[in-house]
Amino acid sequence: MELAKLHKLSDVIVIEFHDKVRALSSTVYGSGFRELTHVIFKTVNKDFNNPNPRAYAEQVVRELGLPLNSTAVFLTAVNVTQEHVVREIKKPIPVMLVATIGLSNPACICKENIESIKYTCASTINILVVTEYGLSDNAFVDLVGVVSGAKALALTNVGLTCSLSRRAFGTVTDAVIVASCMKEKTLPYGGPATKIGSLVGKLVYETILHESLRKLKAGDKFKNIYGLSIEELERLCLKIYSYAPIPQVPTNRVVSIIRREIERILYDPNIWSIAIALRELEIRGNTGTIPELSIDEYISDSPKIIVDETLGIALSMYINGWKGMFCYYWIERIKDKVEELKKLPMFTDDLVCSLIGAILSKVYDELIPR
Repeated sequence: MELAKLHKLSDVIVIEFHDKVRALSSTVYGSGFRELTHVIFKTVNKDFNNPNPRAYAEQVVRELGLPLNSTAVFLTAVNVTQEHVVREIKKPIPVMLVATIGLSNPACICKENIESIKYTCASTINILVVTEYGLSDNAFVDLVGVVSGAKALALTNVGLTCSLSRRAFGTVTDAVIVASCMKEKTLPYGGPATKIGSLVGKLVYETILHESLRKLKAGDKFKNIYGLSIEELERLCLKIYSYAPIPQVPTNRVVSIIRREIERILYDPNIWSIAIALRELEIRGNTGTIPELSIDEYISDSPKIIVDETLGIALSMYINGWKGMFCYYWIERIKDKVEELKKLPMFTDDLVCSLIGAILSKVYDELIPR
C-alpha cells in the first residue's frame, strides 16, 4: 500500500502510516480529532462483552508495543487477518480504504425501548479511509457523513433488515476513521458534491455492497426477505400439510419433495423478485410511505389493499399454475388456525401462504394417485 504498510499477526492487523496522519475517529480507543501513526483491527470473541472496551483496547496497544497517544483501535468479531478488505485509488485523488465487514446485530430506528434490546456479539463494520490530500475540519466531518451515507445505502440495497418491516442502516457497533496526510494543500470540503466526497462514497458503497453480498448465504438472504429461515419454512409446510395429508404416504417422501422445491426456489430470480416486491411493500407500509395508506390502515390489514393477494396469486401461479393458486387459496382460508401465519404482517402473510401453497401443490401433484 502506498499510503501505509499492513502487518498481519495472529488475530490483529496493524496499519502503519508512512508519515503521521491527522484523523477523525469514532473508534473505541483513539477517538476524536488526533494525529495517528498506527491503526489496529483486532478480532475479539463473538460473545465479547467487556464492560470497559476502551481499557481492553488500550491493553492491546500496550502488548503490541505501539504508541498510546497515536494509535486507534477497531474491535470486531470478524477474523481480521482473513476477512479484511483493502482498496486503493491513485487518480484523481489518492485514497486508500481498509475495512472489516460483519453483519451481525443490524442497527435500525427502533420502536422498542433501547434498554430492552439484547445484543450478543461484536461483529461490526469498521472502515478506515485515508487520503493523500490534507483536509480541513469541515472536510473531515463531511467525509464521515459520506462514509455513513454510502454504508447505509449499500446495506439497504443488500436488503439487510432488523425485522420484517425495518431496514438496517449499519450494525450497532460500527466505527469509522477518516485520515489525511498532513500536506500544505488542504481541501476545504468533503461532501458528495466534491471530488474527494464522490470518490470516497463510491469506494465505500461498492466495497460494502460487494462484501455483504459475498458474506450473505442463500439462507441469510431468504430470512431477510421472507422473515423465516429455510428450516422454519420446511416445518411450516409440514404443519399445514398435516391438515390434508395423503393417506399411506410416508412423511419422509413429503419432506424430500418440499426440500427439493425449496431448493429450486433459491435459484429462481423471478421468485426472489416477487418476494422482494412484497418485502419492500412491508417496509413502506410500516413507515406510512405507501401513498393513501396510513400506518393504522396497514397495521389493521385494510381491506382496501388487494395488491398483497395479487402478488400472492402471481407467485403461486408462476410456481405451479392454477393448482398452485388454488392451494394458496386453501391456506388463506385456514391460516387463522396456524399461529405462525396469524402473527405475520399484511404483505408477508400472503408471501408465505403463496409460497407454501405452491410447494404443497407440487407435493399433491406428485403423490396423489392418478
